[in-house]
Amino acid sequence: MSTLYKIYMGIAVASTALFGACKTEYPDLPYAEIETFTIEDANGDPLQAVIKEDEIIIYWTPLEDEPETIRPVITLSERASISPASGEAVPYNAATAYIVTAQDGSRKTYTLRPEGGQPIPYLKTGLATEIYINNSFSIAGDYFLPDTDRTKVYLLADEQEYELREFNTLTNAVINLSIPITTELDTGYYEVKVVTGRYTLTAKERIHLNAPNLSTLLDRTKLPSNLSPGQTFSVYFTQEEALKFYQEEDFTARMEYSDNTPVRNFDPKVRFISATEVQVTIPKDIVAESAWFTLRVGNRTVIQQQMTIE
Repeated sequence: MSTLYKIYMGIAVASTALFGACKTEYPDLPYAEIETFTIEDANGDPLQAVIKEDEIIIYWTPLEDEPETIRPVITLSERASISPASGEAVPYNAATAYIVTAQDGSRKTYTLRPEGGQPIPYLKTGLATEIYINNSFSIAGDYFLPDTDRTKVYLLADEQEYELREFNTLTNAVINLSIPITTELDTGYYEVKVVTGRYTLTAKERIHLNAPNLSTLLDRTKLPSNLSPGQTFSVYFTQEEALKFYQEEDFTARMEYSDNTPVRNFDPKVRFISATEVQVTIPKDIVAESAWFTLRVGNRTVIQQQMTIE
């Protein structure tokens, strides 16, 4: 082997060793961060979450229904991976968690924090508790969803639930409903429940549901203006359902005179003739002169009208 060849071989071996010693090996990256997390809002527009420490905070579209699931588009730190994967459907609730794994194997867990588009609603105290069938009542509060498909009102008694459907007013702060005379509800005490969006509220006060006010259902066009002692006359009502609440009630009557004649209280001997008619009898010994005739049931006035007894 020539001396020149040995010199070349020596240079080649030295160069290989030199370049091999200069090669750098980089460590695996330790970054396990969610950089962006984007979903579609209620209108189909991009909605970007706020990433705060280990939480993914989403502020949903105000007063819009929240989704049951979402498919987020997620970007991560370089060379990191995530489970569940970007684009995969996940439940839209606080139980959903993401695990991000860095290139070096270290992990970080993120949890979803939905901040509802509907602020937490509440009921104001002071609900009117004496409510009448064939009338309306109001529920005051705030942050109700003003949509009858998403806000429902129920009355609860004896483990049964009755939905009220006749809304007169529904705003963010007031619900006003009617209880029609055709209702299947009976008189008595009820709890009030409001379901609005994903929230269920129960009023602190129970309501007392009373029979309809007969005076508002009286057919005054058929009332007589002149009566005779001992006469029986008919009283008519405009709704067939009106009298069904009064079958067991006690009626009382009185005549009040404008002069010094004493007030006369008496039993009107009310008889139920039909769904819209009752009969009332005037005593035979009633004083024959002009008087105010009052017919009451319980503590409520049904008729108060001036009549002439002759």
